[in-house]
Amino acid sequence: MKLQNKIIITCILAVLFFPLLAVAQDAPITEASISTRVIEASAGLNPLIGEKSVPEIIGGVIKTLTGILGTIALIMIIYGGVMWMTSGGSGEKDKKALLIMVWAALGVFLILASYIVVSFVFEGFNPNPATTPIETPAQ
Repeated sequence: MKLQNKIIITCILAVLFFPLLAVAQDAPITEASISTRVIEASAGLNPLIGEKSVPEIIGGVIKTLTGILGTIALIMIIYGGVMWMTSGGSGEKDKKALLIMVWAALGVFLILASYIVVSFVFEGFNPNPATTPIETPAQ
């Protein structure tokens, strides 16, 4: 693999995963925060998830995975477009770039379709229709 490709892949991975490091930071541990966590744990509340139900946790995982898969599909579409623009009229490179973009677009369609199906299933099993495990962004 060329050095240029390694640098590009490293930059993309850094952009994708660097924000996760900032989210991992927590408030300093004090005596009050320790006692609060002990009380929550003794009350049966998981300090990591609070009062979330299993469907809400699964909904959050699905939402995160669809976001990651959508990002990968977008990167593949951009990669295919760059490959197409830099093919220099080569029929083989044009065909490869077009296939990358078509399969990436099909992947986006599948991601959206699976999200819709999972959301529909969760709504069917939700005993409280006022709340949904997979929340859509407010507009």
